[in-house]
Amino acid sequence: MDETRESATRPEVTRPFRRRVHCMAVSSANGTNQGRPSSWSAALDQLAFGNGNPRLFVVSTGNIRQGITATGYPALNDIEPVENPAQSWNALAVGAFTQKQQIADPTFAGWTPLAPVGGLAPCSRTSVSWERRWPIKPDVVFEGGNHAHQGTGIDMPDDLSLLTTHYRPLVRQLPVFRRYECRCQPWSEIFGANSR
Repeated sequence: MDETRESATRPEVTRPFRRRVHCMAVSSANGTNQGRPSSWSAALDQLAFGNGNPRLFVVSTGNIRQGITATGYPALNDIEPVENPAQSWNALAVGAFTQKQQIADPTFAGWTPLAPVGGLAPCSRTSVSWERRWPIKPDVVFEGGNHAHQGTGIDMPDDLSLLTTHYRPLVRQLPVFRRYECRCQPWSEIFGANSR
């Protein structure tokens, strides 16, 4: 929590009136407590409220890392809760949907996309299992890729993933994003451009 607080407030020392969007593509399965506040989410709420200096935090809802199957989709998304600190009331929690359907890679001939067009991405977490008094999360969704299946096998082909630019373009230009690590960054850019 101290790291989050310091990373949000330190830049304000030199440029206190500059508008910023804080992107947090990090989450933890610890401390979610079915939507109840944690010390981390409470710190985000306090920082976002700002007491006269509000801040926008764009936070990942977390990935479903195991157990994704053709027969378990989308039921698993309903029982895998949003991860900490995305249960924050004042932060914008970003989940994922998908429009990815085309598989051109011959290695995956005969495989079928798991999620339908416009469906919840197979890795996306939700607050469906939380008590009704807690916030509904995610607040927004962004393209997060899809999985493919062939009978009992399941995988995430490059064709159903997203491309991004590498931070060292001379090393690698367009790496593939697996799951949906990328979903916070575009939203941060959208809100950052609108706050200038």
